[in-house]
This record gives sequence, C-alpha cells and structure tokens, in this order.
Amino acid sequence: MPQLTVNKVTTTPGPISQPGKAIYTITVTNASDRAMATNVNITDPLPSGFSFDGSVAPTITLNAGVTRTSVINPNTGDTILNFGSFDIPGGGSVQISFSTDIAATVVDGRYQNNATATYIDPTRTVANGTTSSSYDSASSTGEDVTVGTVPPSPPPGNISLRGIKRITNVIRNGIPIPGVNFNQTIDDPNDPNDDRTIWSSSAIAPTGVIRIDPQLLLKAGDEVEYTIYFLVDGNQPIPNARLCDSIPLGTNFIADAFGSGNGIALNMANTITNQTNSSDADRGSYFSPVAPLPANNVCPNQGNPTGAVLVNFGTLDYTSGNNAGFVRFRVRLE
Repeated sequence: MPQLTVNKVTTTPGPISQPGKAIYTITVTNASDRAMATNVNITDPLPSGFSFDGSVAPTITLNAGVTRTSVINPNTGDTILNFGSFDIPGGGSVQISFSTDIAATVVDGRYQNNATATYIDPTRTVANGTTSSSYDSASSTGEDVTVGTVPPSPPPGNISLRGIKRITNVIRNGIPIPGVNFNQTIDDPNDPNDDRTIWSSSAIAPTGVIRIDPQLLLKAGDEVEYTIYFLVDGNQPIPNARLCDSIPLGTNFIADAFGSGNGIALNMANTITNQTNSSDADRGSYFSPVAPLPANNVCPNQGNPTGAVLVNFGTLDYTSGNNAGFVRFRVRLE
C-alpha cells in the first residue's frame, strides 16, 4: 500500500509589502518499501488574494523513479493550482517550487496554505476510486507568509554626549571688562566637541572665550563666569547624566551669583532655572573645599581640594530642540 506525506514550505515568510510575491515548495513523498502511488494529482488552493505567477516557470523535480504521467501547469492568475499527475514508487518524491502574486488589496496578516495529493485508491471498490493525503497548514508554520508593510529598521543605538567649557563674562566693579567679545563662538581645531557643524542644529550656541588674554591682567576681586555647554547628538536618551566641575585654584565660588543662595544656573530644554547651592530637591549643588562628596559622583578628585559644582541632570533628551543646555557659575579671584 502507498503511504504518501505532503509537506509545504516558503522561502519568503515576509513581511511582504503589497503588491508582492511569495514562493512556495510542495514535496510529496511515498514511504520506502511501499507500493507505487499511481495517478497522483497535486493541487494547491491559494489564500484569498494570492494567484499563480506565470512569469516564473514552476520547477518540478522527480526523484527515485517518479514519472510525470500528465503535464499540466497552472495559468497566470489561477487561484487553485493543479500540476498534473505523477506515479510515485516507494521511496520516491516529487518537489514543486512556484511563485505567486499577492494582490495590492490583500489585508495585512499571516496567511496559511494547504496542499493535497490525491491518488488511485488501491482498495477502491469502484472504478477510479481515489484517496488523498494533505498538508495541514494549521499544524505547521513552515509555509506561513506574513503580508504587510515592512516597518523600517530602527537606527542602531548611538549614545553621544558632548561638552565644552567657556568663559562667558568677567565682571570688575560690577561692570563687564572691556576688550573681550563674550558673544562669539570659537571653534577650537584641537577640540572636536565644539565643531560649528555639530552645534548648528542645537537651540543653543556655545558662546564665550576659551581663555582671557594675559595682557588684560585680571585682578583680585574680579568675577569670572564659567559656562559648561552640553549637547546630546546621538539617537538615544542618556539616563542618570551627571556633571562635576572643580572650582579653579586661586578662586572662590560665588554663592549668590544668581540670587540669594543660588550660585548655579541650569539650562535644560531651553528653560533656565537657578539652583540652590545645598544638596536638596533641585539638580545642582556646591561642595566647599575638602567637604565630603556624595556617593556616585563623577568628580575626578574625590578629595575635593578646591570645591566643586555638581549637577544631576537625570535623563537628557536627544530630540532636536531639547538636546542642549548649559551649567553656569561664577568665581571670584583671590
């Protein structure tokens, strides 16, 4: 007695955008040491909206003595496919590969597809009585095709945070010193972080000077304003972002630079808030020289010999318009 098995797979599981094409392979095998299965007719009712692609000839492979007794190929646009008839001896198999068209009107979803091999029943009691063996698409995912617009691949994760420091003012006797343009932007060729092309899309321009000309002869009592600009130019937010900037040697932190008890100004997402100097609910704090620093700080010198400004940003946004800001404080020369 013949013993046929039918298997079906696809090499195009998708997602496939409409209109598109799906390729299937049906394999019908007769078990070894079994009798010949005669007049085997292989049919495939395609899912709704799928049809035979006649622009690509089906590939039919006959293995181990199989003969094709009736040569029939589907026509372009057919939705129930018939590939003629075959005689399959024990141990033999037929493999049929073909292409289908998927109409533009096919709705998004996962599509399954049965296939059946019908042959002369050796135990028939009437002339030309048949029996069949089928591939059950519900029991396997090998032939499943997913139809729908292919979503774009997300860009690879890129975390990038840039920072530059500038002197943005020097005040003497309550008046900015003359002879220095603190509103200019300087592109230091030795620092890739201040490249103008990088900051051009930012809502903040990193103005200020890198150093004061020694000929200006800063004096004791002069107030120097420092601004640390930051820019998130990757495609990922930066969680738990923190800053530590040590107070320069020979200077003292000005505790009331931006109001009573507010020595730090913070710009995040185009909003400036004055921060208290103490470790409280806001993001900024100042630690006087040799004061113990908090846990998990990022200060390079944990001994804190000259004092330090600390800022806990939280999560920094990477979206345009919200991805830049600054930290500002002032010191007085001794």
